[in-house]
Amino acid sequence: MDELASITRRLHHLESLEEIRDLAARYCWGADHRDADVWKSVWSPNAVWKVGPAREFVGLGEIQAAVRHQWAQFPRMQHATVNHRVTVSGDTATGTADVVVMTQLGQAFGGWADDWLCGGGTYQDEYVCLGGSWYLSRREATDNVLFGPTPTFDPAGKRP
Repeated sequence: MDELASITRRLHHLESLEEIRDLAARYCWGADHRDADVWKSVWSPNAVWKVGPAREFVGLGEIQAAVRHQWAQFPRMQHATVNHRVTVSGDTATGTADVVVMTQLGQAFGGWADDWLCGGGTYQDEYVCLGGSWYLSRREATDNVLFGPTPTFDPAGKRP
């Protein structure tokens, strides 16, 4: 392989890695900021989002409905994706990432409006490149853990 071809191949690989890692940021941004367009933009048309052993959503319609249900249930969410590892193979890739999620429970769950649930886990991802852009084709949340709820600090001391 000549030097130019080698550079081109490596550049394409690095661009793919960066675009795939950006999916993680856009996934979090779309979910946390309730931006349906950004959220939808990370998924391939026939994507699978598996959020638990018995909860799997297939296709953009089901995935959009599922996140809208979460938005209706929880006043706020804050995701942080870390330790993202990606392996690219042509127009497909796999990856893993750890996630920490803070979710405001709100009074609908019998707590104070400011109670938060802290959780986390690992995302097992599959990606596909379609038309020159990368998308999540499958995301499965595994090794899920929950801590809390953790009440927000109350400087006035009004919480029991």
